[in-house]
Order: sequence, then structure tokens, then C-alpha cells
Amino acid sequence: LQRHFALCLECLACEPVCPSGVAFGDLMDEVRAESRRTWPAHRRWWRGFLLRLLSDPAWLRYGAAGIRSLQRHPRLWSGFQSLASVLPPALGRLFQLLPDFPPALGRQLSHPPSLSPERGEVAIFTGCVTSVCDTEVIRAAIAVLNRLGFLVRLPEPAHCCGAMHQHNGEPERALWLARRNLEVFADPRLEAVLSIASGCGSQLARYDQLAGIGDPSLAKGFVERHRDINVFLQSLVWPEDLGLRPLPISVAVHDPCSLRNGLRQSAMVYRLLARIPEIRLSPLADNAFCCGAAGTYVLQQPEMSAQLLARKIAALEAASPDVLVTSNTGCALHLRAGIKAAGLIIPVLHQVQLIARQLPWPESSNT
Repeated sequence: LQRHFALCLECLACEPVCPSGVAFGDLMDEVRAESRRTWPAHRRWWRGFLLRLLSDPAWLRYGAAGIRSLQRHPRLWSGFQSLASVLPPALGRLFQLLPDFPPALGRQLSHPPSLSPERGEVAIFTGCVTSVCDTEVIRAAIAVLNRLGFLVRLPEPAHCCGAMHQHNGEPERALWLARRNLEVFADPRLEAVLSIASGCGSQLARYDQLAGIGDPSLAKGFVERHRDINVFLQSLVWPEDLGLRPLPISVAVHDPCSLRNGLRQSAMVYRLLARIPEIRLSPLADNAFCCGAAGTYVLQQPEMSAQLLARKIAALEAASPDVLVTSNTGCALHLRAGIKAAGLIIPVLHQVQLIARQLPWPESSNT
């Protein structure tokens, strides 16, 4: 029974089709929390350490800075990667997923100048892994929002959304993180709080449903202001002079489970990208199936995760797109690792990056 529970991806594909509307995800969270209480102390400590390593922004920033330094020296980096074979399996797999870390986010990005008449203030939820692995996506989101006339804030201190803890039997830690985020994003001037990674967005959208959250009005107000960035950008009236430049390439769209089954807003990605003239969009085959990343699943169930990833790689080989887009950081890391291992050359981007690249910028702008 424990094995069966551990193999569940919590992809939530069962929920949209359940005629009785059973909240299987919540049930699985409760089962895992109860199961965790029966573990020996050393196992609970190890799981807690792994979650802290993955979700603490400070730890991630320091780790990313060190790895970024090693990556500048290929021989040192190669030697460092060889450690993966002697590390515990979860850490070994984590090293295989490590990307070429982009430059760290600078504080100067918190208040970049807008190029259009100001339409209001929004905040970007940077979270944990996204804040170090997807800084280019955050920069692209800032560029697009600025061009649409919004002042963008990156409130600090940034905290994890709590999804990894919620789904790994640590609801108390998930609740603590949720309360901290409600405090950080309580500024009434913010028109919206935007999530870039759909895994985070799926958790943020249910803050008002967490038992013991505290002030229900604060949680309800946060959830009402929270928007997935695709939904927010699609809800806006774009300036007439903001026609995107043509991009005659084929783009395969991967639907993360958190966007498809959690937020149930995957259609917004296609509508957003359809703004780009001449782009050729197609859903990645078997989009209804999880890619195998599933938060920490890729580290805890590597064999099953690899089987699911193989389906995606086979679909990519058959489709041979110029670009693959996905809306979730964990999925992107997992898919990039699989693409690299298969010897394919297919960039994995967030759709906001494509939008940012096709923006018409004034000649005087150096953005």
C-alpha cells in the first residue's frame, strides 16, 4: 500500500474526469502526511533536508553561485559531476538535472522603468527553484509587463510556495510558508500577484483552502489577486502599436499537469502564443500524460519518472519542433535533461520568453 501511494504522481489527471468531484490530491496529501509520521527518525530527517535544499531560496542562491563558478571551468565542473555516482540516489539525480545556471537576478530588476504609460503595479512570485534556474524567464516576464505599462515588483524575502512540502507529508511547513507569502504580498497597491511556474501557481491558487491559514480575508484577497501570467497577459487590452514580430518556426507546447489539471488553464498558453504571426503551434503528443518531473517525484521515483520522460522524448523525436515550450520550471529541467541525453537539439523555453523576443522595441530602448 505504501508503495502504491509513493508511486502516485499527484498529476491530478483523475480529478477533472471524476464524476463525483473527488479531491484525490487532497486525499493523497493527507495519506502522505499520515504515512510520514510512521517513518523512522533518520528517514524523516533526510526527507526534510532534501526539501529544505530544494526550497530554501537562500540555500539555492548560495548553491547556484558556487555551481555557476564551477561551470566556468569545464574540467572542474566535469569532476564535480562525477560525484553523482557516489551520492545518495536522490542527490545524484539532482546533479543530473542541474542546468547551466543563468546570471543571478539583480535587485535593480525590482523597479525597472516602464516604456508605456503606467497601468499599475504587479508583483512576480519568484519562489525558490524558479528564482535561480529560470531567471531568464523572470527577466522576460518583466520586459513584457513593462512594455505593457506595468511597474513590476519582486517582493522580498521570497519564499517557496509550499507545494513540495504539501505533497510530501509536511503540511505544517507548507502552511508556515503560505503565511509568510501572504505577509510579503499584502501590499494593497499590487493589482496582481503573478506566478510564472504553474507548479507554484497551482499551490498559490488554493491558499484560502489551507486549514489553519489564519486571517481568511487576507488569504481570500491574495487568491483573488493571484494570476497565472498567461491568464493575466491574455486578459489585458494590448496597445495597438504592440504588434509582435513574425516568427515562422514550429513550436511544440508541453502542458504541465499543474497547468492542465491543477489550474485548468492550459488553453491560455496557445492563445498567448497565437499572438505571434506565422508561428506554427502544436500540442506535444500525449500531453495528457505527466512528463515524470512531478515536483520531487523525479528524485524519489527515478525509474517511473524515466519511463514517463521517454514518452515525451519519443514524441519530440517524431515531431522535431524548432522549440519546445513549457510553463513549469521542474518540467523544463526534466525535459532539458532528457533532450540532452537523447542527443537532440531542441531549446526548452517558457512561452513568455518567445513573446518577449518578438516585442517591437523602440530604437532608443536597449532592453
